[in-house]
Amino acid sequence: MASITLLGREFPLEYTVEVMEQVAKKYGGSAEAASSVLANGENRLHDVVYLLSLMMKGGERRERVRCALYGEEFKGTPALDYDTLIAIMNADDLQEMADILVSTVVASGKQTIEVAPDPKKNKDTQ
Repeated sequence: MASITLLGREFPLEYTVEVMEQVAKKYGGSAEAASSVLANGENRLHDVVYLLSLMMKGGERRERVRCALYGEEFKGTPALDYDTLIAIMNADDLQEMADILVSTVVASGKQTIEVAPDPKKNKDTQ
């Protein structure tokens, strides 16, 4: 899981299916969102902050669900919304956040599947 630090607080970022659906509605897909974040166009600032707020919400929501499943109290950092992020981010944060967002999206597309040997099969046929 990726995370970012703003004003000394760490925030988890998750590119969950819920976040992917919102990205697809706005941008058409992950590749288009990543291109928009990396471009130097007029919407770049908006796109970086928007995607950051979505992924922060995704991280918080995932952790809250995990806590609920295990009967634990949520002790994470609440996600910041778009307006709050705009108020606290500075120009130096922009490129760093864009890089983190893109790497998080790319990492979410990589799947690792572990397959255990079938104990019913003969070891010679595996």
